[in-house]
Amino acid sequence: MKRILIISALLVFAGITNAQIPGANENSPESNNNNDHKFANKQSNDFANTEISLREGEVIFSGLPDQPKAIMAVITNSEGEFIKQMKISAQSNIMNVRDLREGSLYFITIIYRNKSKKAFTLNK
Repeated sequence: MKRILIISALLVFAGITNAQIPGANENSPESNNNNDHKFANKQSNDFANTEISLREGEVIFSGLPDQPKAIMAVITNSEGEFIKQMKISAQSNIMNVRDLREGSLYFITIIYRNKSKKAFTLNK
């Protein structure tokens, strides 16, 4: 489970989440003048408006949507090692990070239903 969380966090930062669809570009050689090759990306991310702020050793998540299942906030260091995780919600949106080392870079990934939804960098 630890490796899955780390890999999913790294995939988010690698930019692998967006795929190109051949023929979707009207100027591409694969497309023709009819609308058969037009595709719409219908993936929505409920966490698009979620942001974080750091205040007095605490990360505060704002814009979290109400979700019926647990939302996990996972912190990894710059080497991809698991540091800590916590369940968060719109009502419980503060994560204590006082124990993280000053001057280090961390990544915070929001995971919902075992899929990475949004990632942040934290310079402490």
